[in-house]
Amino acid sequence: MNGQIVVLLLEDNPSDAEFVRIALAENNGVSFRLTVVNRLADAVVLLHRTKVDVVLLDLGLPDSQGLATLQRVYQVCELDTAIVVLTGNEDEELGPQTLQLGAQDYLNKKHITNGGALTRSMRYGYERKQREQMERQFAQAQRSFEAARAIQQYLLPKRAPLLPGFDIFGTCQPADATGGDFFDYIPMANGCLGITVADVASHGFGPALIMAGTRRALRTLAKTNVDPGSVLTLVNEAVCEDTDPERFVTMFLASLDPAGRQFSYAGAGHNAHLLDADGRVTHLAASGIPLGLLEDCVYVSGGCLPLERGQILLLMSDGIQEAQASDGSQFGMQTALDYIREFRTHCAQAIVEGLISTVRQFCHPAKPLDDMTVVVVKIG
Repeated sequence: MNGQIVVLLLEDNPSDAEFVRIALAENNGVSFRLTVVNRLADAVVLLHRTKVDVVLLDLGLPDSQGLATLQRVYQVCELDTAIVVLTGNEDEELGPQTLQLGAQDYLNKKHITNGGALTRSMRYGYERKQREQMERQFAQAQRSFEAARAIQQYLLPKRAPLLPGFDIFGTCQPADATGGDFFDYIPMANGCLGITVADVASHGFGPALIMAGTRRALRTLAKTNVDPGSVLTLVNEAVCEDTDPERFVTMFLASLDPAGRQFSYAGAGHNAHLLDADGRVTHLAASGIPLGLLEDCVYVSGGCLPLERGQILLLMSDGIQEAQASDGSQFGMQTALDYIREFRTHCAQAIVEGLISTVRQFCHPAKPLDDMTVVVVKIG
């Protein structure tokens, strides 16, 4: 135990107060800082203005007697303050009653023969209160994370758009309660559909906030522009304004033209792949660095590619390829592509869910350390 434990002693008997002072001074291993008051009113004033770790309380004071003294002290103490009752009253029922009212321990003055029992009781009460405080903080953090997760899941698409001749499915699996990955389907100009996968550096609560802001900027800017490179250029400016360079965002954006059965794309530090019906793979390389690193970065679209029956457009975050097994080996991009190639005749949902399941099995017994996001577009 490190630091100093601040103790408030409520005691009107000078001899008993001196006994406590000597016991705390002789204690080895823990430093106590003691303040003594002999009236409840003075203690209430002090507790309102001073942080106290342990209250050592005599129930018989000049201005208060019995359990009412404990009840008043309990009302004004902070949640992490331990209360140890030290009394000369020999009523056997008094001990359980004080514990029910919030005291951490109950000691009878007549049964204490040395200071060791007193200091042990105070240390126990202090440590127990510290554990309770940490448990409350943990529970509060869990509630906050669950609320953030619910909000983030609400932002993700509930279902893929229904486009004749296209089978689309995507999912995002956070490594923590919240994550930095996201995917989206975005209505764009000229009847095009934007399909994106993005990954904020790291994962957890902070990246989840950046993810929400980036998603909103992307959806707003894509509504009036059909060129993926131009959209990413504008989104980059927004990300640079809102984040520091350590919180960069990788993103791949495809602009799908259902009527013309073609698509254009741009990537900001993020690649994608197009698999032909015969399994041949076309690598769709990023056209620029991740978003948020350089404010004046310009992203250029990778051209317009025709789409043919049997092809699969694959967008993934790096949580798939960088997933690690217990021996430290990585799942790898090639393994992911081999999986897609083997099961390319299945529907998009089955392909995505099967790939996620395969990655989890690869990592077992550990869990994936990073968020995993996959979108598959099958051309029929």
